[in-house]
Amino acid sequence: QKSLREALIKEKVELISQLVENIEKGTSLIEKRWKIHLHNGTKIELDSIIICAAFKSSQLLKNLGYTRPSEAILGQAITIELNKNEKYFEEWPAIVTCKQVNLIPIKSNKMIIGATLERCHNPNPTKLKELQSVYGYASQAIQKAN
Repeated sequence: QKSLREALIKEKVELISQLVENIEKGTSLIEKRWKIHLHNGTKIELDSIIICAAFKSSQLLKNLGYTRPSEAILGQAITIELNKNEKYFEEWPAIVTCKQVNLIPIKSNKMIIGATLERCHNPNPTKLKELQSVYGYASQAIQKAN
């Protein structure tokens, strides 16, 4: 999302962070192609749109006659801190990904471990421990960290 937002800003694309109630397709090439109805009652007419509504995208597209199945995939993240006297992550290039788990150093001894893997609406508490162990691939120091 961050990369998309930065690219759109660079291209001077107007970003609308209002709840979209409905999207209508224009009836001719002379008219604007899309009519966006916002929650606050505003109607915007545009030549092109990008839908970034995550789970709500399916309903917006369905109203236009398109079907695009989607499902909830839950993201989880934990922050761990290792011994303050050690410099564990100073030499890391940046984010490292292993088994679809992101290891994000934020200090020389602190990192965020996160993933978007659970196909559900409610988090499974046992998944956090699996996440911290990077499914058995993490070092013992990372697996035992607070």
